[in-house]
Amino acid sequence: MIHKSQEIFPGELGKVGVALQARLGSGRLPGKILKKLGGATVLEQCLIRLRLVPAHIHLVLTDHASYDMLMPVARNYSFLCEAGDGENVLSRYTRAAKKHNIQTIIRATADNPLVFTQTLAYQAQQFVQERGDYGILTGLPYGSGVEIVSAQGLFRAEERTTRDYDREHVCPYLYEHPEEFTLVRVPAPREFQGGKYRITLDTQADYEQLTALFTRFCFIPGDDYHTMRILHEAYS
Repeated sequence: MIHKSQEIFPGELGKVGVALQARLGSGRLPGKILKKLGGATVLEQCLIRLRLVPAHIHLVLTDHASYDMLMPVARNYSFLCEAGDGENVLSRYTRAAKKHNIQTIIRATADNPLVFTQTLAYQAQQFVQERGDYGILTGLPYGSGVEIVSAQGLFRAEERTTRDYDREHVCPYLYEHPEEFTLVRVPAPREFQGGKYRITLDTQADYEQLTALFTRFCFIPGDDYHTMRILHEAYS
């Protein structure tokens, strides 16, 4: 699906790709991305929100063991699904960037069903202004943010790292080497500040909390102001 990415993404970013990292294996909560949440699966909640991002291309990057099950779901939401190494996740990103000629990657993970999208315009502007290699917004609810990373930064990380950890977690080499990369860490706009709220899915306790939220409230995909109001009310 091709969108008018210039609507929120400065032209300096080049071709922008949303890349959702997803797999079925999970040590603490196996199969968590296919658990039901608010009338959809956790994975679908991510896809519903991320497809609103006006990027040039939308991808689900998974491992070979998960591909057959995730590909039809991704396709249903107009995402391409591509499989790669189960442990070397960094290589999944660099391969996708080369294959699709992507210059800037919006990196998201499938354990964040309430991922924010309305903060991306501001985040992208800051990234371009600082000529960033890696960018995040600080102070967002835990589990709502995404990373913006240059493809060239990932290529350099893949070339230089000697640690399996960096390959498994994709971005650590960049943010642990500020002497090599331009890191853009800026506070999220005041209305999206909510670092005390946890809305990620890592454990059974997280799932129970998210289920309670989706049962009690009606979330509007893409309306992160509304999500913040819900979080303030739920945890006040």
